[in-house]
This record gives sequence, C-alpha cells and structure tokens, in this order.
Amino acid sequence: MHIIIGLLTTLAGLVWALHALQNAGFDLNSLNPFYYARRRKWQNTYGARPILNIDEPMTLGAVMVIGVAGCDGSITREAKTAMLDMFQSEFGLNASGANELYISASHLLKGEDNLAAQIPNIVKRSKEKVNEDQYVSILSLMNKTGNLEGGLVADQIAMVEAFSIQYDFTRVINGKWNN
Repeated sequence: MHIIIGLLTTLAGLVWALHALQNAGFDLNSLNPFYYARRRKWQNTYGARPILNIDEPMTLGAVMVIGVAGCDGSITREAKTAMLDMFQSEFGLNASGANELYISASHLLKGEDNLAAQIPNIVKRSKEKVNEDQYVSILSLMNKTGNLEGGLVADQIAMVEAFSIQYDFTRVINGKWNN
C-alpha cells in the first residue's frame, strides 16, 4: 500500500510541476516530438532563403542568367531587353511570361552576395530535374549574357564555371523544356 501512495504522490507532484511550468509561460507542446518534427520541417522549408528553394529548371536558368548579368553591377536596359528576348526564344514564353520570369528571378537574387560560392546550394533542389539539353541551354544563355557588354569578367567566369561543375549527365534526355 505504501508503494501505491508513493506512486500517486509522485504523479501528483509531476502534474503540479507541469501546471506550474505552464503558468510560468513554458509551452508544454514543445515536449511533443511530433509537434517538434512538424515545426522543424516547416522551419527548414519556409525559413530558408527563397533562392535555395528553386526546384524548376526554367527558374534556375533565369536566376543563373540574371545572376551573370548582375555580377558586374547594375543591369542596363539593353541587357534586360536582350535577356527577355532570350527567355522568349529559348524558353518558348510570350512577352508577359518572360517578364514575369525576369521579375521573379530578380526578386530571388535580391540581397544575394558572392553568387558563385552559393551555386551548389542553389542548384541542389533542381539538380535532378535538369536534363542535358537544359544544362547546355542554361550555359549558353549565361555565356551570351556575359558577352552582352563586352567579354566575361572574372566574377562572371567564376559563376559559369561553378554552375558547369555541378552536373554530370548519365540520365536519359527527354525533351528540352518539358517538365
């Protein structure tokens, strides 16, 4: 009987301690492992920088092209027009679609520094979705963009090389820009 009374006293003390912790502001849900796992997954998905969540090859291509154009400073009106034309011809978009792609990629690049060093992290989520034709197309667009205002500068060359070493193609090619 004394064992049962001891267990009941321990249980009552535990309930009293949890109640006191809750009144003091401690969130008891933080002790729930399922709640913690769900919160951690949400934080990793939506708490990261948006540029690290690119999972579409077309968006990746636009980010890389605009990143190369922005390496040497601001993007000129002529360079922007040339990029929009490249998006229309290469990606098969209409004028408004190319403009939306440009705006979204520019937004993703806002506030990013040293893009060449971040390319492995940027490419990580979309790496499996990019086929060889898309890879060659993105590299071609990056080189064309870098050569719009003269030759490629050192930062642009570093970015093109950092992108080019991310892929090795042994996958089946199944169309250029079909997702």
